[in-house]
Amino acid sequence: MKGFNLKFTLVFTLIFVLTMVSMVNAQEKPEFYMVTHGLPTNTYWGAVYNGWMDACEIFGVKGTYVGAVNIDDPLESIGNLEAVTAKKPDGIAVCIDDPFMFDKSVRFAIGQGIPVVATNIRDPRSDDERIPYLVYIGENSYQMGVVEAKGVLNKFVEIYGRVPKRVIFLNHAPGILCLTERAAGAKDVCDKMGVANYDVVPTKGDPAEIHETVRAYVQKYPDTEAVLTGWSQVAVWSTQALRELGKLGNRNEPAKEGNVYVGGIDVDAECLQLILDGDIILTVDQQPYLQGFLAVVVLYNWDKYKLSPFGAINTGPLVIDPSNAEEMIELAKKGIRG
Repeated sequence: MKGFNLKFTLVFTLIFVLTMVSMVNAQEKPEFYMVTHGLPTNTYWGAVYNGWMDACEIFGVKGTYVGAVNIDDPLESIGNLEAVTAKKPDGIAVCIDDPFMFDKSVRFAIGQGIPVVATNIRDPRSDDERIPYLVYIGENSYQMGVVEAKGVLNKFVEIYGRVPKRVIFLNHAPGILCLTERAAGAKDVCDKMGVANYDVVPTKGDPAEIHETVRAYVQKYPDTEAVLTGWSQVAVWSTQALRELGKLGNRNEPAKEGNVYVGGIDVDAECLQLILDGDIILTVDQQPYLQGFLAVVVLYNWDKYKLSPFGAINTGPLVIDPSNAEEMIELAKKGIRG
């Protein structure tokens, strides 16, 4: 009977120790949240999500992605951020759509002792004024607009021997800071290269809305010769509208009066194929997978070792044109590029 009791005690003790070790390991596993204005069903945000979740798995992190249904409503994202803050996680990565609207909520999270990383959109104010997040991981939005405009305009000059008479930038989410900065970068290029007319045209990230916006603008201003966009799908929809109007310019075809040439930002398989076909001049990749992945890397190192880079980790601009579009298509289909 004593032998039975001893065996029972040893088995019980072993089960208890293993249970406690498991509980300790679970407690030690850091919990991070990512808050953005987009859902993983979107090609771009799907790449961010995949990078985030892959890094969480590699580093043994409990990671949760919280996206907004309405991409152009910063208040939804702010509400999501405040709900996440209330959970008191070990770290938050947040897309700061508008630094003034987000200021109070992000500072509150930081004041609660939660380390915060800014992703995709930064606070553009000086270091003394900006929200004191650890680091920004993402594109340089102004340079994204500069690179897109230079690429499209230089190709136009190569085809026509002059700059376009009129250029428009389609802003599909006017409430998002990065699109405002991209449009500003494009404007500066147009001004320096001598484009007479440049307009930022507000619209929505919806194919029917883009079709109608492009059709109405080009019919009102027939001297329009270039359409710059802030998202690859907007570029795709723009080419469809211009093709229907018989005005779509192709980089592989001779100059024709009245043609309109299209540029993009971000990546999807359809956009890349149109680049190979010549219907889109180029797109500019901000490598969203890296934004999700590196956010976990930074938060993990801060949580474990209080180590963090300073300033910004720029993930874009990377130009994708016919020279490299083909190799990117499979990566886009796998959700690595978006």
